Amino acid sequence: MINREQFKAELDSVDDLTIDILHSVMVALKQKTTASTNHLDWSINNPLKNSIVHENDVLSPSSEAWDAEQ
Repeated sequence: MINREQFKAELDSVDDLTIDILHSVMVALKQKTTASTNHLDWSINNPLKNSIVHENDVLSPSSEAWDAEQ
């Protein structure tokens, strides 16, 4: 695991854009989450549910019909 001094040394070698991105990530990680347990349950709130079809190792958008034997 990296310590604070190693992290500070690494920051000296990256560009300003990377530092800005890292800062945004750190701010986001510090925020408390208020999501209910239902939002965390992918079986209930899965945004990708029914968006793909799986047939014998073939993945396709649900709007396209595929014959897996082709």
